[in-house]
Amino acid sequence: MLWFLSGNHTLFSQSAIFSGMVKTEDGKPFPGATIRLVGTGYGAVSDVNGGFVIRAISPNVYQVMVTSVGYLSQKETISLKTGETLTRTFVLREEALQADEVVVTAARREQLNSEAPVSIAVLGAKEIEVRNIVQLDDALRYTPGVQLSDNQVNVRGSTGFSYGVGSRIQFLVDGVPMLNADTGGIAFNIVPTAQIKQVEVIKGPGSALYGGGALGGVINVITKDFPDKPETAVRSYLGVHPPVRYPEWKQNWAGGQRNRYFWGANISRSAQVNPKMGYWVNVNYAQTEGYLQNSDGYEGYLATKIGYQFNSRTRLETLVTSSLTHKNGFVYWSSGRDALRIAKTSLLNGSSDNEIRRLAVLPVLTYIINPSAFISLKSRFFGGTSIPLAKNKLVEREGWTIGARYGSEAQVNVDLKAKRYLIFGAGFDQNATNSKRFFGGDDTNFAQPEVAFFGQYEQNLFQKINLVAGFRFDRYKISATDVVQKFSPKFNLSYTLNQALNLRAAWGYGFRVPGITERYVNNSEFLPVIPNPQLRPEISNGFEVGMKGFFALPFEDWGGQYDLAGFSNQYTDLVEPKFQNTARAFQFVNLTKGQINGIDASLSAGRKDGRFLINVAYLLLNGEDQSDPNNLLPLNYRSKHLFQLSATVSPLKRLELGLDFRYASKFERVDSDFGNFIPDATIHLPTKVLDARIRYDFGRFQVSLLAKNAGEYYYMERPAILAPTRNFLLQVQGSL
Repeated sequence: MLWFLSGNHTLFSQSAIFSGMVKTEDGKPFPGATIRLVGTGYGAVSDVNGGFVIRAISPNVYQVMVTSVGYLSQKETISLKTGETLTRTFVLREEALQADEVVVTAARREQLNSEAPVSIAVLGAKEIEVRNIVQLDDALRYTPGVQLSDNQVNVRGSTGFSYGVGSRIQFLVDGVPMLNADTGGIAFNIVPTAQIKQVEVIKGPGSALYGGGALGGVINVITKDFPDKPETAVRSYLGVHPPVRYPEWKQNWAGGQRNRYFWGANISRSAQVNPKMGYWVNVNYAQTEGYLQNSDGYEGYLATKIGYQFNSRTRLETLVTSSLTHKNGFVYWSSGRDALRIAKTSLLNGSSDNEIRRLAVLPVLTYIINPSAFISLKSRFFGGTSIPLAKNKLVEREGWTIGARYGSEAQVNVDLKAKRYLIFGAGFDQNATNSKRFFGGDDTNFAQPEVAFFGQYEQNLFQKINLVAGFRFDRYKISATDVVQKFSPKFNLSYTLNQALNLRAAWGYGFRVPGITERYVNNSEFLPVIPNPQLRPEISNGFEVGMKGFFALPFEDWGGQYDLAGFSNQYTDLVEPKFQNTARAFQFVNLTKGQINGIDASLSAGRKDGRFLINVAYLLLNGEDQSDPNNLLPLNYRSKHLFQLSATVSPLKRLELGLDFRYASKFERVDSDFGNFIPDATIHLPTKVLDARIRYDFGRFQVSLLAKNAGEYYYMERPAILAPTRNFLLQVQGSL
């Protein structure tokens, strides 16, 4: 979080000024670098001339950190005296591999990734850009330790599949919780990918920091700051799904016999208007014919972020996003031999056609109490309306589903000096949903208000050992007579052996209170489902040991980094849909007690200037359903092996070639209940997907040609739906 403390206002009557320059290795000005006084709210961004100024600093000893993506971070300890103006020059060295990202999710404060006491994966803006990722879920498919089952995120096997209901991964935007009010799922299109600075994924229970929903991990989307110079960026793409190979798939749907097109365009404008105010605005439109029957539609969204520095103590940033998705939805197929068509019988309806409207407003106010402490107030409103389509027209209002989530959280960060940090805070959340369509009956309004408070203490010992202890207490009101209270502790330890190796151990609790849809759904539109208001919270207890380090290769300017972790997670009362014979319907029930042990490893190596890079990741899972001690089974919808490989090479300065390969072994077990209703729902194949790309930089604009699923491999990410088939696309992007 950056505070641009320029101007003539003096924060304290006796203060100091810290200024200087940031340069490249060849002595040129380095604009856009981040300069921070660690553990405080003070910071700046270098201007077009590489200069920076931080004013109104209380005299003290500080650690300065200078960072920029793709460059080695620089640290220096400074001592500021009353009335002094201290000047320093920093030189940033390009280091595509060993650059240590600054992360904020692991400890609710800024720190280097190598110092994080938990497993964290980071996906940067360039990785999103070069792959033409237009929605966040596509980006997560390239993240180590993460697997997607269509629209559900699975981190280290924490999640099976339940048609997008009840995410076991907490989803944050700039640190603000943003799960849907009704389903408790993730709205992947709520943030424009063109304005994502980085995506941070915490792997393991995270409820001690982020409360309910963080049963298996946390995803935090960090949006971009405002550039010093005004920027206008555009991107457009055109893609095509060629006809599939199998004649029997095509014979029942004419659309499968021709090319199916999709396209989109995006434009954004960003600027630092003056020392007090900055903004960015983004407009996007996308349209697709779909590669399956009844999967066509269009989508548009408008998003803006505005920052205003009221004075040297107070800053407000507000993110506003709105989207409209008008799309026919393919829910499940007719059969494995008729995989392009939806199921349509007197009993089955394999489509869900809706127009979905969403609006999110996220104001974040930060106030600097003193040089060692600041408070941030993060508020949110996230509303959504789902409107069924009948013959491509909106139905009457009583058929709409309307949900909203709103709340606020106050957090205080205190630097106690001597590398000791204290973080504490409290918040509330209210979510409410009205839906006669899904809940039926006379009472169609449901809500689950929550209040919480949390705390964390961190201390460094002997310059090598870092200890972190924290907790969170959550209280949910399910109904007038039913209240759920959960205490979630955590403890982390890390040991810095040397500059190239960091060891860590982490233990923590996680929990998730079932969402409104899981408790109260009463609908037979797709499959018969009945309510279960008595659902209990899901509980997790996770432990991991790991190491992260850097290494040099026996070639000049070659090196790499690695991360290796072993983990063991226990899960109790996992909620899954189960067919109830007496009611002849599905019902969400607390069904599973599970144990997941595994190994999570990733490695990056190549030239330090980034002209050749290779990334390899492997996840080994041993998931066991222990619900019946006399009949131990694999957990549903989990792959035992997950392997990811990506390589990038630049044979010429402006030319870049890239490959991405993903492998996931077939599910160890598939729930047979769905197979009693949906033909061939138990079929599952290994995932073997190869993507290829070529990109040429013409200076002001770049042109890319991509082949996704280039090997034309047919597979399923979740039951009864074919994953995206082979497609080609041309992308053009640039600045105006």
